[in-house]
Formats: sequence, structure tokens, C-alpha cells
Amino acid sequence: MRPDIPILEPSDRLLAELTVLTGYRADLVGQRVATLFRLQELLTGISPVLERAVDLNRKGLMMVLACWQTPAAIRHAGVDRITALLRRGHVKNAAQVAEAMVAAARQQTLTLPGQRAAAVVVGQMATEILALEQRIAAVDDLIAEHLDQHPLAPIIGSLPGMGTCSPPNCSSTPPA
Repeated sequence: MRPDIPILEPSDRLLAELTVLTGYRADLVGQRVATLFRLQELLTGISPVLERAVDLNRKGLMMVLACWQTPAAIRHAGVDRITALLRRGHVKNAAQVAEAMVAAARQQTLTLPGQRAAAVVVGQMATEILALEQRIAAVDDLIAEHLDQHPLAPIIGSLPGMGTCSPPNCSSTPPA
């Protein structure tokens, strides 16, 4: 297709290292997706309104759920405290995200069965997802470092479907 690209023959070392790193990344992404789907299921049991109102693929929601898991706790925290938390985490549109979460939490005044136990698990899972995202980002950096060692890295990165990726176009983000 492109005559300017020679046949690529990476060194055995580079190929072995990239194979290990990309396999590890795939494992981390799989863990994140599985944890996210389980979190979604639990959040539906705590607050169906909140689950429908927010995007579980966003860092801001995970930060809030790591601190406050139930509608009552989110209402009690209020827009100002949630906004402050999100700003410390460098979340874009922190005030709007906080307002949307508190508005959704205000729509539900009932306490659902099993909410207390589910809230504990939701908080731990949100924290786990944030940690997995950090680990995926660290592995992405390692993959980029290793790939940069190849003399044809600029050409490889210019090919469609190759190079770095970032959410929402990255495979670490599960489908909505």
C-alpha cells in the first residue's frame, strides 16, 4: 500500500517487550471493563436515577463514587464539595458534573434494600477503576517508550489505527 515503508523487522528484544506490555495492557483493560460493568449493576441497585444520569466512563464520576456512594451522601456532600473534589482531580466542567450528580441524587429519596452493603462495594470498585486507569496509562507510556526505540516509529504512528490513543477513542473505554 505504501511503497515508502520497508519491511519491518523489529529486534527480538523489542518485539518480546512490546508483546509483554500489550498483553498486560489488554489484561488491565479487561479488568477495568469487568469492574465497570459490575459497578454499573451495583449502582443501579443503589440509585437507578443516578446510574442513568451519569456517564460511568468519566473520571469525575469515579472520584465522586469513591467518596460518596448513595444519593443521600451525594445530596449531603452538595455541589460545592463535589465541585472542589473534581477540580482537585482536574476534571473538566467540574461544576456542571457536580450539579448533574446532585440533581440526580435529589430525584431519589427512597433507600433501596441492600443499599448500605452495595455502597461499600461501589466505593471500593470506583477506587479500583481509578487505580486501573492509572496503571493503563503507565503501561501506555511504557509501550510508547519502547515503540519510540524503533527507527520507523514516526511512520508506524502515522498509519491509520496505529499510534497512541486516548479516551473516548481508545480501547480502554468500554462501550456505553
